[in-house]
Amino acid sequence: MRKKIFILLALLIAVSVNICAERRGIANPHAVYFEKGTKTVGLSFGYDSWQASGDDGVQLLAIISGVKGDVSMADVSANGAWFVKDNVSLGVRLGYNDVSLQLDSLELSSVEFKNKHYRKQAFNGSVTCRGYLPMFDGKVLAMFVEGRLSGQKGYVK
Repeated sequence: MRKKIFILLALLIAVSVNICAERRGIANPHAVYFEKGTKTVGLSFGYDSWQASGDDGVQLLAIISGVKGDVSMADVSANGAWFVKDNVSLGVRLGYNDVSLQLDSLELSSVEFKNKHYRKQAFNGSVTCRGYLPMFDGKVLAMFVEGRLSGQKGYVK
C-alpha cells in the first residue's frame, strides 16, 4: 500500500512541476531541442589524486587518524546516441576506469593498518534512454532525464 502511495505521489509531483513550468513559460514540451534522426557523440575523461603525509593531521570522522598514502582515480568514456523521436534518444556509453590506493598507514579506533594496496581496473558499458525538455522555447538550454542500464567487467587486486 505504501509503495502505491509513494508512486502516485511521485507521479503527481512530476505532473505538477511540468504544468507549473508550462504556465510560467519556462518549458514547452512541444518545442524541439533535438530533431528525430539527429546523432550525437561525446567523450569524457577525468583524473583525480589525493595524498596524505600523516604529518598534516588528516583526521576523518574523529575515528580515523594518522593517514599516510596516495589515491589516484582516472576514467574515460565515450558515448553515442540516436534520436528516435523529437527530444528522445537511445544511446550507448563505453568506458574504462582505474582506481589505485597505496596506504602506508592508517589508524582506525586504535587498530592500525600498514602497507595496504588496492587496485581496480574495469571496463563498463551502458545503454541509455534520455528525454529532453527545452527551456524558454529555445535551442540554447534544456533539462533532461536519463535512464541507464549498466554493466561492468574488471578486476580488483
